[in-house]
Amino acid sequence: MLYDPREVRKFNVEGEYDRYTDTIFLSLNSVNPDGNLSDLQISEKLDAIFNHELIHVFRKKDLITEKEYQYLRSLVKRKKV
Repeated sequence: MLYDPREVRKFNVEGEYDRYTDTIFLSLNSVNPDGNLSDLQISEKLDAIFNHELIHVFRKKDLITEKEYQYLRSLVKRKKV
């Protein structure tokens, strides 16, 4: 599976779960587009994106119920960034 980096930048894709290959893809281009983040900052951003995609994996594999998924979504919506 190939992704065109121009499309990733255009649509600001940070990560995606592909259920056919059971793989989570992370876009390194979106994490540090200007190249000025430290290794720690890059790692933290990658962790956050991975955790976000992991929730989608859990739901698609029916490891969490729709009710649990909606509860997690409500927590995220209330969190101040």
